[in-house]
Amino acid sequence: MRGMEETVPEELDVPPAHGEEEHLSLALANSAIALPGGHTVDLLGTPARANRWLTERGLAPVDIGMREMCATQLRSMREQVRSLFASRAGGSPPSPPRSPPSTTR
Repeated sequence: MRGMEETVPEELDVPPAHGEEEHLSLALANSAIALPGGHTVDLLGTPARANRWLTERGLAPVDIGMREMCATQLRSMREQVRSLFASRAGGSPPSPPRSPPSTTR
């Protein structure tokens, strides 16, 4: 279950965590931001936001026509990267990956 999501203003300027510029996997893991009061900001929450996030890091051209299915897969990959980081930090083996979201039309 997702927490409450905030509307992200276009001018939201979140400083990168140490190491994000060198390690895009860290930037991906940090693309959902916890705010006070149990709110979160998801920088990949919509196809447009996901496209902007990728473009800002030189990973995709501007206006690639990101679809919700692709944004969902990117958010799923973020959760898998987070799981890997958490298992590494905790000294435990990573959990097996969950099945990807259904992509049937």
